[in-house]
Amino acid sequence: MTLDTPLRLAAPVLSLLLLAPGLTACTGDEVEDDTSNGDAEPQWPMAESEVEREVDPQLTADETASIADDQLALALDLYHVLREGDLSGKSFSVSSYSISAAFGMLYGGTVGQAREQMESTLHFSLGDERQHVAHNWLDKQLAARNIEGVTDPDFMAEPVVLKTANGVWLDKTQRDGLVPDYLDLLARHYGTGIRIADFQGNAEGERDGINLWVSHRTNELIPELIPDDVITPDTTMVLVNALYLKAPWDQQFTEGATSKAPFTKLDGSTVEVDLMHNPVMSGLYAEGEDFSAFAAPLRGSALEVVFVVPDDFTSFEAALDPSTVANMLSSLEYTVVDTYVPRFELESDVPLTAVLRDDLGMLAPFVDSSSFDDIVPQLGVITDVLHKTVIKVDEKGTEAAAATAIVIGEDGGDYEEPSAVFRADKPFILMIRDAPTQSVLFFGRVLEP
Repeated sequence: MTLDTPLRLAAPVLSLLLLAPGLTACTGDEVEDDTSNGDAEPQWPMAESEVEREVDPQLTADETASIADDQLALALDLYHVLREGDLSGKSFSVSSYSISAAFGMLYGGTVGQAREQMESTLHFSLGDERQHVAHNWLDKQLAARNIEGVTDPDFMAEPVVLKTANGVWLDKTQRDGLVPDYLDLLARHYGTGIRIADFQGNAEGERDGINLWVSHRTNELIPELIPDDVITPDTTMVLVNALYLKAPWDQQFTEGATSKAPFTKLDGSTVEVDLMHNPVMSGLYAEGEDFSAFAAPLRGSALEVVFVVPDDFTSFEAALDPSTVANMLSSLEYTVVDTYVPRFELESDVPLTAVLRDDLGMLAPFVDSSSFDDIVPQLGVITDVLHKTVIKVDEKGTEAAAATAIVIGEDGGDYEEPSAVFRADKPFILMIRDAPTQSVLFFGRVLEP
């Protein structure tokens, strides 16, 4: 492959992050309470199964491909609805991993039409027990991405940290109706039990406690997942997934090489941004008919940040579908690239209630109070789906977090000449994915750093 044409990231870009090995691997509900900021989590009473978590879940090759394809399809479904709706004209990202994991727990106790709609809308193509095995398998794969830091004077390296956590809270008035099989499923596949909360008597205090739980598991990147007035005395259950990643670049950018440079916005105007520069960064690069792409590896090389710069961002993103993204990624080839990408922080508060219920057709879980009878009979309906993501990219590496809450209640080495130049100095699309499993963890866009 001849790579002579400079790749400019000065217009809309597709950015893909691939998660790499990390220092601390925590999955399920194993994260210890972090009191470094002086705040200790409440100690909720627990309803737990004696079943242990499956430590070596296995998938067939077809199932492995399916879960990656399904999460990408969900990410794109959400992306298109959001870019045309509530987040039109804005930068944002979503984590289909986090959304799928949170709903996977709920799916385990969902029945009837709600179950069928959940399978269709969320692309749970494996279905039933195999869907839960796949979620557990992916968590175990991500845990293996962690890499310890190195403090040898001759070689210093920051760790790769990747943590996932699942949590479920149930109002104490519902405890006696809990279906034992549901507790077994949560323990076996999601590594969690159920915390017994007092939503009726202390809704605001429980909201604060759940937010603190999320904050500790996202290194305080997401301090308030659930806003005021979402949890009420009518709330019966809250299910949460949290994801946290921090990893250094495999080959870092030098801070002294960062300089102010123009970033071309969608309307053609420019804004000055901090553009990082590494003249000899090894990674995966491709040029298509209407885009250029570069995958910058994080330490360990299993995780990458992939930036995609289309010639025409608007038409390119409108045409994005799973096959387009898959073909784009498969066209990447290893080379050395003279790389320019912006330093940026992207925080997204993504409204998902109406998106899932109205735009994507998953109505039954929001209106049928018998939808979750395999958890607790007449538990209620989904009243809110909350989702937040944070992505930070700088000279040292990448830090990212995602959290999803579903609220249920009543109502409702050697120097080598670079073979290409890559500039991310215009809008770009952004993904974070795990390369070995091909699972998309984040998907979004940056219109202005």
